[in-house]
Amino acid sequence: NIVMTSAIRSIVICGALAGALAACGTSGRSGDTLSSPIPFDPARASDSRLGPQNLAPGQCGLFLWGKSASRPLQFFQNSKTQAVNVPFKPDATVTRLSAENAVMDGLFARQSFRIGDLQMEVTIEVSEGRNVLQGVAISGGTIELTEPSGRATLIPVVGLFGCSN
Repeated sequence: NIVMTSAIRSIVICGALAGALAACGTSGRSGDTLSSPIPFDPARASDSRLGPQNLAPGQCGLFLWGKSASRPLQFFQNSKTQAVNVPFKPDATVTRLSAENAVMDGLFARQSFRIGDLQMEVTIEVSEGRNVLQGVAISGGTIELTEPSGRATLIPVVGLFGCSN
């Protein structure tokens, strides 16, 4: 029962998102381990997608979709557990290294993570007046994935931060 917007329900109902992933986490403080190494293919990072994500009643989550015609779900973070799911390394351990510029409880404008040997920077922009029922619209942002070689992949995103009832 996610009540943040009909857009999320439409995406889930229409089957635009396939499968479901789960991750477990801890308190969400810097350095927390959130969810085993899988090879990373940067050419396919922006094409991969997460399936529907579930929130327990009273929990909130950050949903980020790629800015492309197919709008693949690229990132999900549960604000209570801080557990993160990403499609390009779905079974990997995700460790948050930092969280800056709190927008509201559990939502940060900039976060950095380590996923195996990858570094991931997530930056979002919340527009004033773009509030949705029990949440806010994310008007823009990026997911930047950096390999040990220094090669970086940038994925432009939009999204929602919403809560279940």
